[in-house]
Amino acid sequence: MVDSINFGKAGLGYAEFISPNEIIGSNHYGQGFYYELFGRKPILLKGHTQAVKWLATLNDTIITAALDSTIRLWNKEGKQLLKIKPGAKIISLAASKIGGKIAAGSTKGEIYIYNSKGKEITVLNEHKSPVRYLDMTYDGGKLVSISTEKAIIWDLVTMKNVVLERISCSPYYQCQYNTVMFSFNQKYVIASSSDKVARIWNVDGTLISRLVGHTDEVNGAFFGPDDKVIYTFSKDGTARIWDISGREIAVLKGHKASVESAYMDHDLTRMFSASADGSFRIWKTPLGVFNWLQKKQYIQMKK
Repeated sequence: MVDSINFGKAGLGYAEFISPNEIIGSNHYGQGFYYELFGRKPILLKGHTQAVKWLATLNDTIITAALDSTIRLWNKEGKQLLKIKPGAKIISLAASKIGGKIAAGSTKGEIYIYNSKGKEITVLNEHKSPVRYLDMTYDGGKLVSISTEKAIIWDLVTMKNVVLERISCSPYYQCQYNTVMFSFNQKYVIASSSDKVARIWNVDGTLISRLVGHTDEVNGAFFGPDDKVIYTFSKDGTARIWDISGREIAVLKGHKASVESAYMDHDLTRMFSASADGSFRIWKTPLGVFNWLQKKQYIQMKK
């Protein structure tokens, strides 16, 4: 074990690394937190009166969104810098690294766009059900959103949008998108869905490929940093590696239940996965395998 955080009765609702040594997240008491590995106790972000549903960062500022219909900005000392009141319960959040734009998705289907000072830029109203997931390009020029009924790519400069392929399983079971993310080069979008498929589009909405192979709902999907390799994880208990054409490269087996989350190490050589079976596993990425083989070959040559 490298380090641990104990929240006691408050519990842990959500957590993510924002740098190799920094974590943000939320507990079950409606508080966000900031934690630096090997440092002080977690800094609690106190102020929300209902559950914190999402967190994001804007340079050194932490953003929280909650069911109390507020968005709050904090510094890493736990001081509240700004409170924004959209007038709706917020369940998804995204922010750009350049330009300081903040996007917040509501339970009513609106997407509120703000600048870093909290001034409302616009409200996007195409969704008719809760906006469950958002992602924004690095420069804040484009946004992608999903709700139960559809996924949309937005151009935040021209304010035009493209509705992506709708999905349906049968008349008796409605499929939905689970997550959606831009590639690192901002040219592609990938979405995971409950119909066992992940899909990749160009940002103009042109479908590039379907990643078919999982035997149950795909919980999440993301690009590797080179945008040539894709990682997915599923309720079928596997994580999988693909190329952008949809060819399956590897199936990572070992979990006994749904893989609930996965992310890549900062040196890009390992992927971590966490499962509903209570296990946490570490896998070598293609770069990790290459480095391992190079090291092994070097050692054999030395002998």
